Amino acid sequence: MKLALDLSRELYFAVGAFQENRPHSAPVVETPEQVWLYEAIGGHWDKLAALGEAQIAHSLTQSLEMFISLDPERVFLRVGDILRTAKKWGYQYEQLGFDLVLRIFSTYLAEHPEIFQTNPECLRIMRETLEIFVNAGWAAARNLSYRLDDLFR
Repeated sequence: MKLALDLSRELYFAVGAFQENRPHSAPVVETPEQVWLYEAIGGHWDKLAALGEAQIAHSLTQSLEMFISLDPERVFLRVGDILRTAKKWGYQYEQLGFDLVLRIFSTYLAEHPEIFQTNPECLRIMRETLEIFVNAGWAAARNLSYRLDDLFR
């Protein structure tokens, strides 16, 4: 587990997700090498996500956030898998984790609502994941879940 945690943290820095000039904002892709690295890592994101440990989940989610505009549907599916697996480790109770998830989900509702309209799996994952955070007591997760109906109006 220690090795996987170290790997997830190193991955966060390697893909360039740590952007000191954007402390409370989503990181952005700045170079073609970052795009190449995202594609090269491929299914390895999923293997690390399967571990579910909260710190690993957080590092992976932070890293994937920067690739939302590049590959919105696949990133969402990966983030959903990470969050549902991390539930066993109590990630839904972490303030930093919730803040990150809220930012990511709000971004998707604002910038990529089509993935929920065209892919029922994405909508299912959004609902299930929000339910995890609602059950953990996050009022903002409940408020965000109310916005899901707006996707189909």
